Amino acid sequence: MKFIQELGPVAFGNRMKNISDDVMKDIQKIFKELNMEFEPRWFTIFQLLLKKKGEMQITQISEALDLTHPAVIQVVNKLHEKKLVDARTDNLDRRKRMVKLSAKGKDLALRISPVWEDLRRTAYELIDEMGVDLIEVITRMEDAFDRESLYKRMKKRIIERYRENTKLIDYDPRFKEDFRRINERWLNETLGFSAYDRALIENPPMDFADDGARVYLMLYGDSVVGSFIIGKIDEHIAELNHLVIVEEYRGWGLGEKLLDHAIRIAGREGFIQVIAFLHKKLPVAKALFARFGFVIEDDKPLKDFAGRDSELMKYDLEAE
Repeated sequence: MKFIQELGPVAFGNRMKNISDDVMKDIQKIFKELNMEFEPRWFTIFQLLLKKKGEMQITQISEALDLTHPAVIQVVNKLHEKKLVDARTDNLDRRKRMVKLSAKGKDLALRISPVWEDLRRTAYELIDEMGVDLIEVITRMEDAFDRESLYKRMKKRIIERYRENTKLIDYDPRFKEDFRRINERWLNETLGFSAYDRALIENPPMDFADDGARVYLMLYGDSVVGSFIIGKIDEHIAELNHLVIVEEYRGWGLGEKLLDHAIRIAGREGFIQVIAFLHKKLPVAKALFARFGFVIEDDKPLKDFAGRDSELMKYDLEAE
């Protein structure tokens, strides 16, 4: 067994590409030996134009074959260069390009048709030899990807893994340097430092009674990948600030987990409302808070505790 076969389904994309490359290379060799100037990658577009008989728009070809617009244009330009298709600009819409087989293209189709039939029979012989209906398998795979792409499937799995393997803890002095580092990096990238920020980062608040605020950390393994601070405005209102996810871990659902935990803590501590100052430089964070039910209190810009222009968003815990 070849090593790539030992890798199992993880390498199925590489193996499919290898098979595809081998097929295309062998078909190209046949065309060359038959003195036919034709490339396998032209096949689907050429066949579509042959079947439709009339003109087609580039967009129509793209949709019919599930190819990108640039990929279709690339092949059409090559076919036009070989004088196998005629192309013109639409009379009613100059942005549209109309394509059809030329007389030379139709003549080539007649000469190449027996070769395509040979290819069809060879392919079915190969399928019989394998004992698996490969065409049906490929169709099922295409249908599965149409329902949900591999990208979306993998992203869901990674999000699930990150969420399962991160834990949220009360501030621990052992992680003081990590807390400082991730917040400094975040502030340098976004809002910039203020004296208010510096005081929070250098002396992380640990207790509502003594400090009026508390820091919480998110760990992935032994690494701090996120944090937030809940400050006490009064007996009923808490302020959530410095909700940070390390850049490498953003986009994987950890911000949602962090915010959900912050809201739960606020409720557990007896607060009935959570407020947060959201800045124009943080549209992703603002959207996240809105998805959780935070609403903008006033459209007029306000100053946060660091003196920065911001919008005040509120979340009513009593509405839960």
